[in-house]
Amino acid sequence: GSTGVRRFALLRFSRLYPVYWVAVGITFAAVILLELPGKSVDGFTAFANLLMFHGFFGVRQVDGVYWTLEVELLFYALMLALWCVGWLRRPLLVLVGWLALRLLYAAFEWHMNIHLPYIGYRYLVLGYIPYFAIGIIIYLCVSRHTDTLWREGLMLAATLALIAVTESPSQALISTVFAALL
Repeated sequence: GSTGVRRFALLRFSRLYPVYWVAVGITFAAVILLELPGKSVDGFTAFANLLMFHGFFGVRQVDGVYWTLEVELLFYALMLALWCVGWLRRPLLVLVGWLALRLLYAAFEWHMNIHLPYIGYRYLVLGYIPYFAIGIIIYLCVSRHTDTLWREGLMLAATLALIAVTESPSQALISTVFAALL
């Protein structure tokens, strides 16, 4: 629903960064005050964590659970790029391509024992794209009141099948349950 690049960036920034900065500060202070062995980081590392993309430079996390925000930040950057080139007008088509790329990475590894560049896997969030896809598909189902929901349903089924193939059937089952709850 953003009307421009600046608005999109501002909305994402205001959603993520202020709370993250507070969380990093609280975590950093708590680890120091409680003297938790193996958990403390120096001031430079804590400061670098405030960027949220410190992991790209090999800087240690203040708290291990913050890795998810780096993935989310990458996803937003990719969505912004897709929006700028006009590809988000056809979100299901974009998801087909993204999920196909995820499957391609898996197929090369399984059938040819070729490991495609990890940098592509990481920066294109291929390990998490099925889960982002589920969220996008559910959003499309809720926001659209048309008779073409069969496409979203088919796409959701294909995404869950991809999870079953690339991760595990149990992971697909868990994903199906959560998708159904949503």
